[in-house]
Amino acid sequence: MVVIAEIVRNLLVIIIISTILEMMLPEGNTRPFVRFAVGMFVLIAILTPSLDYLYEDGNFQISSWDDRVYGSNAEKINSSSERIQKQITDRSNSLMQEKVEGQIGAIALLVPGVEDVETAVIIGDNGNPKKISLIVRSSKAAESGRIQPVEAWGHSVENSDSDQIAISNKVKKLITNLYGLEQENIEVKFEGS
Repeated sequence: MVVIAEIVRNLLVIIIISTILEMMLPEGNTRPFVRFAVGMFVLIAILTPSLDYLYEDGNFQISSWDDRVYGSNAEKINSSSERIQKQITDRSNSLMQEKVEGQIGAIALLVPGVEDVETAVIIGDNGNPKKISLIVRSSKAAESGRIQPVEAWGHSVENSDSDQIAISNKVKKLITNLYGLEQENIEVKFEGS
């Protein structure tokens, strides 16, 4: 009889508190969460006195919840978890590398004179780019496939070298500013050179 009286008392307190909360809450998305929490309290209010009555000594056997692992099972689980963790890390690193390569390629295309770029990135342990290699096809290189008029003094070779140096410096500066990489770790090659 004492158990039933305790359950009824607990339920009355919970009902009064939940009713006040429901009246104070505005209509919206929070009401289902409050109802869920109240439901949990109702379950606890019913189960706690019932379990105390059934198990008076308060000693519950929870051997099925015991998560200790012995011997070879522990080694097997550890090796499996390490393998899975390595697979996840490798996959996320490869995805990150593809995304960074795409970003750097898009940045290099912003430089005037760059028509197309192939990018290769080496990612460090912390996820930041460690070394970047770019193969650039410039608009000057694309034009060199056609027959060009012959210049009397041959300044076109010097101009193409200075254009490549200017493009290379602009690409390196952009990448250095955006990714915080040193210019020595950025390699820019021109296709056909």
